[in-house]
Amino acid sequence: MMNRLVSLLFFVFTVIGSVFANNVRIEGEVKVLDTDIDRATNIATVKLQLKWNNSWRDAFNYDAVYLFLKYKVDGLDEVWHHAYL
Repeated sequence: MMNRLVSLLFFVFTVIGSVFANNVRIEGEVKVLDTDIDRATNIATVKLQLKWNNSWRDAFNYDAVYLFLKYKVDGLDEVWHHAYL
């Protein structure tokens, strides 16, 4: 019984230790499309490419990243604002 418990714990900790994603980064350029800015509703389209190491996906599970954006209007002396996604 003890041998099974040790084997199970070894397996669980081996799997848990290998499922962490890391090195989250934005690759390339972040683009705010001027043609897709609606000043009446304050909506803009932002294009970027996120990548990270050790990501995983199968039929039931998807890896994910929490993403938030902040913006500041050029030329104005104001604070940064959170963008709503």
